[in-house]
Amino acid sequence: MSHKSLRKVVLALTVWALAVSSDSWTRAAWAQNDAPPSIIKVNVLVLDRSNHPIRTLPQGAFRLFEDGKNQPISFFSAEDLPLKYGVLVDNTGSIRPRINEIREAARIVIGNHKPDDSAFIMSMSDGGATVSIGWTSDKKSLIDTLDSLKAPSGSTRLLDAVYKCSELIAEPKSALTRRALILISDGLDNGSSLKLDKLIRRLNQDDVQVFAVGLVPPLDASGLFRVSPRERGMGLLERISEETGGRVFFPKSSDELRLYANHVLDSIRSEIVLGYIPTITLDKDSYRKISVKVEAPGADKYQVISRRHVGFDKKN
Repeated sequence: MSHKSLRKVVLALTVWALAVSSDSWTRAAWAQNDAPPSIIKVNVLVLDRSNHPIRTLPQGAFRLFEDGKNQPISFFSAEDLPLKYGVLVDNTGSIRPRINEIREAARIVIGNHKPDDSAFIMSMSDGGATVSIGWTSDKKSLIDTLDSLKAPSGSTRLLDAVYKCSELIAEPKSALTRRALILISDGLDNGSSLKLDKLIRRLNQDDVQVFAVGLVPPLDASGLFRVSPRERGMGLLERISEETGGRVFFPKSSDELRLYANHVLDSIRSEIVLGYIPTITLDKDSYRKISVKVEAPGADKYQVISRRHVGFDKKN
């Protein structure tokens, strides 16, 4: 073998060894939940121009920025991991005309549940939110719970209910899972004690993504100085989803409802997990802007979705 050929072989083996070492460390860290405590995980969903997830990008294609400063990526996983998710179902008075669509969307989402996944269902009604079924991997039990929900009633404290769900989702810190909240609602909030900005900071602190199916009110005349219920509902769902790195779907027909509801869990499964150790350590008062870019052929046509901030929710 020539020296030139030998160098090529050595180089190839070195690259392979580094790749295996990186993957092994990643897998071990996830399996044992022992990644460095200072590491920040960022879930990233990349969509092509047809809104199809792209799952094959290598670690080298990603650039991650915190407050505009490039951060070395020290953790990478594109594995199809189990999901740990909550489904928050709007069962309040405002949704009564569309309750069948709400429940159909929830059934379709849960229909994509896999044996290793774990989920709970929380229902909003009578001005509050209650756990209809706790953490379970049993798809049939989840579907049966949806079918047994009582008739819609009461006001919608949507922000308070999302916060209550996030506490449940953030609680189990088990490794090798992806965590998210699936929100199925018209997006209208009446009387929540929690403010939207406070909720978003808390969701980002706990790394809880929100994916929403929005069955918003029909078009109406908002007038010059009044935002219509439809605009309010859409705006709220868009803000929560976009800030936390999730997606929001607004179906306009029963066909779109089925299509979008089927996309929800697939979107979460298609995410790539990046991790970095901030060059300036996060303290308890830190709340920083992050962004992710993809550098690859055709990347200018991609949509890159990730949460927009990392840090802590101030208690005051």
